[in-house]
Amino acid sequence: MHKGGRALTLGLLLLFLFASCQPGNPENGNDPGDDSNPQQGETYGIPAETAPPADEQYIDEGIFISPSGSDDNGSGTREAPYRTIQHVLDNVAVAGDTLILRGGIYNEAVRIRQPRITIRSKHDEWARIICPVEDRDNYDVVVAFDVDSSGGRLQRLAVAGGYYYGISFETRWDWGEADRGGASDILVENCIIHHTGRDCIKIKPGCDDIVIRNCEIFHSGFRDDGNAEGIDNVNGDRTLIVDCRIHDTATNGIYLKGGATACVVNRCLVENCGAGGILLGFDTSPEYFDTTVNPRYYENINGTVKNCVVRNTHYAGIGLFAARNARVLNNTIIDSAKSGQHSPIYFGITLQDWDTDINGRPASINPAIKNNIVWQSPELSAALVEIRTFYHDSLGRLDGLEGPVDMNANCYWGGSARFEDNRPGMEFSGNLAGWRSHMAAEILSFMADPGLANGFNLSHTSPCIDAGLPLSTVKTDYFRNLRIPPHDIGAVEYTP
Repeated sequence: MHKGGRALTLGLLLLFLFASCQPGNPENGNDPGDDSNPQQGETYGIPAETAPPADEQYIDEGIFISPSGSDDNGSGTREAPYRTIQHVLDNVAVAGDTLILRGGIYNEAVRIRQPRITIRSKHDEWARIICPVEDRDNYDVVVAFDVDSSGGRLQRLAVAGGYYYGISFETRWDWGEADRGGASDILVENCIIHHTGRDCIKIKPGCDDIVIRNCEIFHSGFRDDGNAEGIDNVNGDRTLIVDCRIHDTATNGIYLKGGATACVVNRCLVENCGAGGILLGFDTSPEYFDTTVNPRYYENINGTVKNCVVRNTHYAGIGLFAARNARVLNNTIIDSAKSGQHSPIYFGITLQDWDTDINGRPASINPAIKNNIVWQSPELSAALVEIRTFYHDSLGRLDGLEGPVDMNANCYWGGSARFEDNRPGMEFSGNLAGWRSHMAAEILSFMADPGLANGFNLSHTSPCIDAGLPLSTVKTDYFRNLRIPPHDIGAVEYTP
């Protein structure tokens, strides 16, 4: 054979080998659409999320893991990554280590047992941790922060599936020990958590100082839609949920209950919820309360919801249940309580397992509700604000609110245009003028079309512009724009 012919043949052979070895080549078994390929991983019928662009804030220094790596022969370098996350956590990582995940699917339940562990995708790739929702024995939680994992971080990852939860923070609460604390001081950032068996994120008692930032959370209740929140916090203090979008939840978008204290929900969009939107308090079994600091069993203490947009909820938009010192400031609530039950701003009651041996089930007290927009479509029948009452022979009378309320500078529009107080001896059902007199509040509130544009922004003709009260705790708006006095009403400050 001539030299030219041999060179051409060799070139074609190398081209064939190069093409056949490329990721995504079906002939090499790397077809992205082939979920049966172990290199690609299983999705268990869970839809793919939209991967975010590269994020230069993250430095790719740490222990490398890849779906194409090896736990037997890997060393954790870029060139020789390990294969599974749990292998590295159990056998390689020490406190303070960072695990860098190469792009692809990881079909494993992850349990973090050491402090200050960081797990994140490579800055320009997208890792997905996906588990089935039907296997309770092996995949009850996708990512669990164990009781000794405080100081950890989960960043720039997709977490999907799990029989119960996508992410869970574990606790010593019922261990019978003097220390009843749990996994605390943990950051979940730039993650997408979705299609979980029940709750997307579960925060258990004593798990304090959890920050959930810039995450998308959706499709809770993929297996069981009967009790499946976007974020379920039971007595975890100082939780911060900020810059998140939470949508299409089977039940509530967020609730912070069981005595959860000093929690803040800020700059979040919560929409398309099968129950309520954002709830400060709800209904918790008595054993999960810390009665040393909360002897009256308040469901929420010193909680704040500000700069949030809540829309399209089946029940309450923003609800207060046995909440002490709640702050509901500069929010925009659109088309909530679509079932006709509850209301966009709702004072509910709690039953706490109907336990007659506790000094519990208090009414909400001392709330401040200011600078909010409530907008309802004309056909919606729920009251714009409702205070519930309930009576039962074994529990007596339970009211949704006790004492004065600091409500002011709110804009209401549409729906029933009705306000309702169901407390015996204080019954009221009527318009804003009557409500103002009845509650001795809402002096600067008004009934007018807020002039929303492009979803929940204010149009240039909005009566909410410059109509709000100056609030020292609300310095920016939903889009992080600085609020300059005179402040606007609603989640978004008008920008010409």
